[in-house]
Amino acid sequence: MIDTEERIILRGKMGIIEEIRNLNMSTTQVMLGKTPSIQYTWHTKNGDIVAKFKIWDWWDGKNISDLEISEKYRGLGLSYQLLDYATKRCGAINLAVEKSNTIAKYVYDKYGFKVTAEDDAYHYMSK
Repeated sequence: MIDTEERIILRGKMGIIEEIRNLNMSTTQVMLGKTPSIQYTWHTKNGDIVAKFKIWDWWDGKNISDLEISEKYRGLGLSYQLLDYATKRCGAINLAVEKSNTIAKYVYDKYGFKVTAEDDAYHYMSK
């Protein structure tokens, strides 16, 4: 875990990371169970993975899955930029978030996703 002082130093060293458009991005076809999807991965010039998510089609529209920001790059405001990419460039309108993941739920709420259904483990959200 990175403490606050280390994060401030890291942020200063990573000015280039402040926008995902300054990172290299690659796509890979992957399977989510039996469902084909595309994994988008952003990485630095030296190959460090910064963030990734998957997009997949379902009967109710495109879905975001497995959105993840590598621990040392968290707290830099990248989650909203990734959501912009997923919704505006990929056309995603749905996602599911574990009820225990309160930070992600807060981000999705703030971005404009609304809970449309839930079960014991997940909030299902749409934009």
